[in-house]
Amino acid sequence: MVRTMTRALFVLFVGVVAWTACSPIRTDEECKKSEECYQKGRCTAEGTQCVATTDADCRASRFCRNVGECSVANGVCIATKDLDCRESIQCKEAKRCIVSAGECVVLNPGYCRNDTSNIRCKTHGECSLDSRNNVCSPRTDSDCSNSDVCRVSGFCSVNDSSGTCSAKTDADCRRSDACALDGRCNIGLQGSSGTCIVKTHDDCIQSKKCKEGEDKICAFDAQGAGKCVNGREYCLAQPACLAEGRCTWDLTSKQCLIKTDDDCKESVLCKLAKRCKFRDGDALGARCVREDDDPCVSTTSCLVEGLCSSSTDNKCAALSNSDCLLSLKCRQEGACIAASGVCAVPSACVKDESLNLEICPCKGAVCTEYGRCSKDGDTCIPTDDKDCAKSERCRTDGLCLKQGSSCSIGGSPQP
Repeated sequence: MVRTMTRALFVLFVGVVAWTACSPIRTDEECKKSEECYQKGRCTAEGTQCVATTDADCRASRFCRNVGECSVANGVCIATKDLDCRESIQCKEAKRCIVSAGECVVLNPGYCRNDTSNIRCKTHGECSLDSRNNVCSPRTDSDCSNSDVCRVSGFCSVNDSSGTCSAKTDADCRRSDACALDGRCNIGLQGSSGTCIVKTHDDCIQSKKCKEGEDKICAFDAQGAGKCVNGREYCLAQPACLAEGRCTWDLTSKQCLIKTDDDCKESVLCKLAKRCKFRDGDALGARCVREDDDPCVSTTSCLVEGLCSSSTDNKCAALSNSDCLLSLKCRQEGACIAASGVCAVPSACVKDESLNLEICPCKGAVCTEYGRCSKDGDTCIPTDDKDCAKSERCRTDGLCLKQGSSCSIGGSPQP
């Protein structure tokens, strides 16, 4: 009996040795040239076998193109992505278009809504079967309204043309995290789909990033980022900061105001006319002045008309362009250069060497704030409704339509 078992073990040992001898160690070069590499992506040698080791090898294989098995796992290529299944030949021919347990399987309505592997039902509302395209997609508003993308981004309604969830109303946006956190509370368009956007300073002011955030993201940057930004940074980027020192964001008035000496120091008034001191508390209100002010600087005619310098006959006059640049007449009417003792609209661009500044007709605040962007005789007027619709006064006061030489109530803002 013992001799018989010993003989059997010997025969088995010899057989294993013989089999090993018939199965030589494979090389990478052999595997790369093999049918296994071409068909199944198994292009790397591992002992006596060829195995798959990279997604690139899997993607180059026929199995990827035919059955969607395009990702490497444990030495073989398997299906891990719905997109790979949808792009495979068997999806088109046999409707095996979704991933399940490493392979592509037939799509069915129950999978879209109930299968836990379809996480995009919960996240993106893709809960209904699109039998024409063999994919799960949102087909009803309820698919979207019950999804995370509704709660987070306001995409609560189905867009039939794109087959995705999108925003359709202001109400969609206002109940979303996008509104509460970022101020994106209004319907807007992104291509052919609705999205939630910021439209006013009020949208930003009610947001959590303004109320609770350390950065105080409280101002709407319509001309730049198109979103809520830090109030100070917003004001520093406005022409009125450089021109007049209005560099501090005021939450109550929703405007950039002069509030400190630092504001004045940011302006050309300080750099070029030495008006670096903040002054407030009198009839003229907040403004930047020189330490050794001319008496005319403290008059209403200086603030309104730019008559800020004492003339030889002891009257207040505009004797330099810097007198005019700070005035309401420059800001509201474009009268920004001194001419014969008063402020006037330049007939052409003027280079002021003392200020190192070029002053052009109907440019600056008169255009960006008041929409008066074209010269007409001795004054600035809006060219058309578009100038008004792009102005700051349109966004803040609703003055979006051209009427005569100014902008009046009506219309809506344009970016």
